[in-house]
Amino acid sequence: MTTTISFGKSSRIGKRKNNEDAAEIVTRPNAAMLVVADGLGGHSGGEIASQTLVDTVKECFISATTEQIQDHKSFYAYAVSSAHRAIHKAAVAAGKLQFEPKTTCVICIIHGDTATWCHVGDSRMYLMRDGMIAFHTTDHVAKGFKKNAPINRCVGGAESSSPTFNEPLRLEQGDMLFLCSDGAWHTIKLADFKSINFKNPQVSLEKLLEVLEKRNPKPSDNVTAIAACYGMSK
Repeated sequence: MTTTISFGKSSRIGKRKNNEDAAEIVTRPNAAMLVVADGLGGHSGGEIASQTLVDTVKECFISATTEQIQDHKSFYAYAVSSAHRAIHKAAVAAGKLQFEPKTTCVICIIHGDTATWCHVGDSRMYLMRDGMIAFHTTDHVAKGFKKNAPINRCVGGAESSSPTFNEPLRLEQGDMLFLCSDGAWHTIKLADFKSINFKNPQVSLEKLLEVLEKRNPKPSDNVTAIAACYGMSK
């Protein structure tokens, strides 16, 4: 049997004027990187921040050696700090205030049968195993709020970014990694994760995001997600 990974990626604008989310799946021999970024609403240039982050970490992943990718904490720290600086430069070039465009992010690398990830802010990654949520990232938000707590970490802005890293995780057959912006996870349910078809995650993910967009409080936020299904084929 040969291990395969199938991917799906989708983003919907919701009822917002702009889609300030960005997402990308990048593959190279025996490795793949998944990234979702959510530009901060209420700040000028959120779409600049999210797309710049995605573009920058993509470049870092493509140019990195295998050894650099395996040293995952160093790689993520370098990629996120590079994105932080690139956002400032992009802001100036676009005529925005240097420290205004900001974004959250979640980044996952699958190398062979091992997954690592990091995140900043409230973009999340879920691990689905045996039909249950085995793990999800903990949001970087201010304490003392029952709901809609403001985030206290981001990429871009005046303060340096500070990602949270995980330890390497050995994937099991049937695992699914689900990366998403807060517009997706705010109303998602366990049954929604189970609706992802491992054989064709792209189609089922698009259908799911349409459901989440309609389910969200009006006006719906941007809704973005990536699904990576780790399975077997003959």
